[in-house]
Amino acid sequence: MLLLSPALAVIGGLFVGGLLIAATQSLGYFSPGGERGFTLSHYAVLFGDTEILAGIRYTLAVTTTATILSAVGGTALALALRKPAARSGRINTLLQMPLALPHLAMAVVLINFISPSGLIARMLFQLGLIGAPADFPPLINDRYAVGIILAYVLKELPFIALMVLALLARLGDEYDQLAQTLGASGGSACAT
Repeated sequence: MLLLSPALAVIGGLFVGGLLIAATQSLGYFSPGGERGFTLSHYAVLFGDTEILAGIRYTLAVTTTATILSAVGGTALALALRKPAARSGRINTLLQMPLALPHLAMAVVLINFISPSGLIARMLFQLGLIGAPADFPPLINDRYAVGIILAYVLKELPFIALMVLALLARLGDEYDQLAQTLGASGGSACAT
C-alpha cells in the first residue's frame, strides 16, 4: 500500500480538487462567467423548476425500484444456490459473467431483445401470438422505465448474489444447525 501512496495521492488530489472547483463554481465563484460572489440563486432556480424536480423524482423511483428488486432477488438467488455453489465453482463463474459487461453493453443487449423490433417481438410474431412486432409492449423508452430497471437488475442481481454467497460460505452451517435444533425444517432454514 505504501508503494501506491504517490499514485493514490495524485488521483485523490485530482478528484477532490475537481469536486472543490465544481462546488465553488456552483456557489457563484466563476470568474470566466463574471460571477465572484457567494450565491445560492442558481440552486433556487434549479430546484424551482418543476421539470427538474420531476426528473429527480423519476430518477429516485427508478433507482429505488432497481435496488430493491436486485437486493431481494440477489439474496433469494444466493439462498437458493448456497449448497450447489459450495459444491461447484461453475455457479460463481456464471454469476460473474454479467459483471464483465458494461452497463452500456447490457442496454444494447436489452434493446436487441425487448424493443418492439427486437428478438422477442419477432419470435412472438412468428408464433402468431401478436399481430405485428410493433404490437409488442413498449419496454424501452416507456414511462415506467422497465428497460432501465431491467438493465440495472440484470447487472446488479448477480453481484449481490455473489456477495451474499461469499457471506453465507463464511458463516458456515452453524446457523442452519441451530435453526433445525429449534424446530425449523430443512426447507425453512437457510440451507435450502
